[in-house]
Amino acid sequence: MSNHKDSLVKVLEYLVNEEREKAADLLHDVFVEKAKNHWAALSESDESVEEDIQEEDLDETYDVEVEEAIDNYDAEEDFLDDIESAEDEIEAEEVFGEDDDEAEMDLEMSMDDEGEEAEEADAEEAMANVEDAIAELRAAFADLMGDESEEQV
Repeated sequence: MSNHKDSLVKVLEYLVNEEREKAADLLHDVFVEKAKNHWAALSESDESVEEDIQEEDLDETYDVEVEEAIDNYDAEEDFLDDIESAEDEIEAEEVFGEDDDEAEMDLEMSMDDEGEEAEEADAEEAMANVEDAIAELRAAFADLMGDESEEQV
């Protein structure tokens, strides 16, 4: 530090003696040396910070990998259990499935018969509603036409 201070004093002496070129050169050298010192300090600081970050990342990466391995193990085990239970269900359906199919078909047929009867009743009711609405519209139309014909006469 005293070296820089001495150099700056020398720069002032050059400026007082009107030796501007020598003052500029010496001042440039002082600034370059200061910049190099700052750069070196920053580089050392960055390296230590980068090492700390890398160590933290490694710790976190290891923790994450362990947790994922545990989670994956559980998922794989659950998947295998699901496959085994699905196989058991398929086997049960194959053994008992034939009787169930006949019962389902009978149930569907009886539901279809009831559904058709209900649909017919609904259709008849809807048709009656439409006919009633048409009759009301005709009566209203007749009233309007009757009123207009009386006015024209």
